[in-house]
Amino acid sequence: MAVVRCASGIGTPPSGVFVLTGPSRVVATLVDPADGMGVSDFAVQTGAVSATLLGYSSPDVARCCPDVTEKVKWQWRGGKFARTVLPGARGM
Repeated sequence: MAVVRCASGIGTPPSGVFVLTGPSRVVATLVDPADGMGVSDFAVQTGAVSATLLGYSSPDVARCCPDVTEKVKWQWRGGKFARTVLPGARGM
């Protein structure tokens, strides 16, 4: 697993979460940087990957200050990572 984020002079750049095999082969993308989300509280535990996703409710929200949070978990099911939103885990 790798959480990556580009360096940015201002604002909060988006993050990506990738599943890797070997030194450079991406086999799954759990969070695409193109979605503009940040990632915090990232954890890998037996059978699950969890994180808090940080985002923006509109383009008018300053990129320094995410105003939407979502706690999520991924589990391997049916040959792929299935994402679930944890109950009561959305906020603004």
